[in-house]
Amino acid sequence: MDKVYAQYKRLEEFTKKVLEYSLKDAIVKDGKEFFFYKERMYHPDIYIETKEDKYVVEVKSSLNYAYTKLDYLIREFEGLDKSGYKPILIVYDKIRAIINDKIKDKIEVLDISNILYLIRNNEELMNELMGLLNYSIENIKQEKPKWNLKSKATKKEIHKTDEKLTLETIEPGDKDKYIYQDFCVNTLEKLFVDKLTFIKDQNRTDEGINVFDLICKIKTNIEDEFFETIEKYFKSKYIIFEFKNYQESITQYQVCTTEKYLYETALRKVAIIITRKGINDNGRKMIKGILRETGKLIIVLDDKDFKKMIELRERGEEPSEVLTSKLDELLTRLEK
Repeated sequence: MDKVYAQYKRLEEFTKKVLEYSLKDAIVKDGKEFFFYKERMYHPDIYIETKEDKYVVEVKSSLNYAYTKLDYLIREFEGLDKSGYKPILIVYDKIRAIINDKIKDKIEVLDISNILYLIRNNEELMNELMGLLNYSIENIKQEKPKWNLKSKATKKEIHKTDEKLTLETIEPGDKDKYIYQDFCVNTLEKLFVDKLTFIKDQNRTDEGINVFDLICKIKTNIEDEFFETIEKYFKSKYIIFEFKNYQESITQYQVCTTEKYLYETALRKVAIIITRKGINDNGRKMIKGILRETGKLIIVLDDKDFKKMIELRERGEEPSEVLTSKLDELLTRLEK
């Protein structure tokens, strides 16, 4: 329940950012501050006030959840017009006819296609949204909301990151290992934000002994050769990432340590190690042995591979092509 609530709060905070960005001269506040109508207390998720109107907003994460709560919301929203407040329901899913038929003209509704339209020119918000969702938005068409609130999202706004921080500026070795780890995580989020859900707060095993750097969940309904292969043939929904800012090539010892995190019953049989100098011959032999004997897959990327992924992303191509190439090379050269 705590994880569900935490996810809901992240969506609520994100929705406030979207509204602040897309509405001109509007006051957007947390609706949990004491708010009254019809002589009783009502707590919407968000409260909006413009020069012309006042709105209350309810945020729901899924269509199913919105539908089960719809009768309740309609009752809550009854009388709002007389009180001068207009209701808005925001659902991070695609609204279907069954919802529209039930709501009709009672509630203003925005779904995921409308949210995508509102933030279409804001790369920062777009990346944050894709990181929050557990499904791909590749095939969702952006749709302009029907509401009459004035939008200020006219200029293209690009989130600027620290362009000075590159692989070349990070020194291999223990001193910069955390800088390297942060750089890798931030870069992976940009490369695969529409393919993977980044789970940063679950990097310790239940025993509390083994710690891995990052675990990601493959999103549903994505069209990508590498990730489809991982799900279908390796039966893995999760991928472990390890970051090694070593001055030398990693060895079989680092491979064995990473292999301990992989479990078939946990749907995580795949790990990707990102390191500066690649892997030595003994390490490569160990990776092949693990794959032959257990079916667990470990892929190693060095600086050259990581740079190529970044370049592919900048050209609008798929960074996962590097991973597919690595997988092909490993499988086609695997001996009995």
